[in-house]
Amino acid sequence: MVTDLGHGIDASDTGTIHALSPLSVSFAELRNQVLPIWLARIRQEIPAARSLDESILVNIVPVLYDDIAESLTPDYPRAYATSGTNLAYAHGRDRANLTTYQPSDVVYEFQLLHDVIVETLDACGIMIGQGERSIIDKSIHFAIRESVAAFTSTTLNIGQMFMASLSHDVRNPLSVVNSCAQLIRLKTDNADIISLTKKMNAQIAEVDAMLRTLLDATMFNGGHKLKLDVGELDMRSLAEESCVDMPAETDRYVVSGDAIVGFWCRVAMKRALQNLLSNAQKYGAPGTRIDVRVARIDHRVFVSVHNEGPAIPPGDIERMFSAFQRLGGLEVQGWGLGLPFVRNVAESHCGTVFVDSAAERGTTFTISLPMDCRQA
Repeated sequence: MVTDLGHGIDASDTGTIHALSPLSVSFAELRNQVLPIWLARIRQEIPAARSLDESILVNIVPVLYDDIAESLTPDYPRAYATSGTNLAYAHGRDRANLTTYQPSDVVYEFQLLHDVIVETLDACGIMIGQGERSIIDKSIHFAIRESVAAFTSTTLNIGQMFMASLSHDVRNPLSVVNSCAQLIRLKTDNADIISLTKKMNAQIAEVDAMLRTLLDATMFNGGHKLKLDVGELDMRSLAEESCVDMPAETDRYVVSGDAIVGFWCRVAMKRALQNLLSNAQKYGAPGTRIDVRVARIDHRVFVSVHNEGPAIPPGDIERMFSAFQRLGGLEVQGWGLGLPFVRNVAESHCGTVFVDSAAERGTTFTISLPMDCRQA
């Protein structure tokens, strides 16, 4: 008996239910055979599915199956299972919210559904033509694409909300501690206490900068550009200022190039440069100099930071621009948030950042920006 079918309306708009073809009816009647086999297969082959309640596992799949049946009827107002519905997107969101699935698990459970459908049709002697098989394939493929898209975006949003909330909540008590340290310094003449509170303020400022970078990196992962306060500035002077304000080893930095005046965001560019300088200091060969060069080519400014030392492995060059990624095999902390922020700064200025790295020539990160970013 066919159930829960016929939610499509006849194209003549008479209000009558569009009649299903004999193949669609036969296909729909196999649902109660297909789904138990599919459930057993995913419990067996997807570890994350084994402890889940059946109601969670089944989810919207019975409706999807019925929609495939409808699409097998010629001229039915449903070309494939997910046309005109967000069913697969809803499935992906539920898998992200209610399971410990990975994206590959979402793909695999649909692939298993496809296999079980084909095997059951063959076992029952139901012959389908190439056109009908194509409809089934297309329905499963679109369901995979839409479910994975919803799964990944939902997972990303959950992480972004957590990081943003955590960073915001941590900054509030830091601000209180910072103010208290400043008040203690104002109320004492003890040199040791004054020195200690200055160190506290400096450390708090460093942690606060890290939290701001975390917030910016989270926003970058969500596809949002930074809000820029663009004004006229000299990039050469900004590079020198960035080197002087580094917390340690300022004597290692050598700035070269002419004064280049354009329109960029001072705050964002300074933070981006200091991230590159910090990485050069961490990952470069100890004691070697770090070169900062400013140059203009046509209508763009190029700011590069170069260090000697081990080359970046080719497989890590693009990966390290993703948030929370670090170079493998290195003990120092880094590459987690700074480089995604640098890329976000560059792209928010309608520019780009790229890297060149080899053992023979060292590593150079370069930010390339238009000379005038007032429209960015």
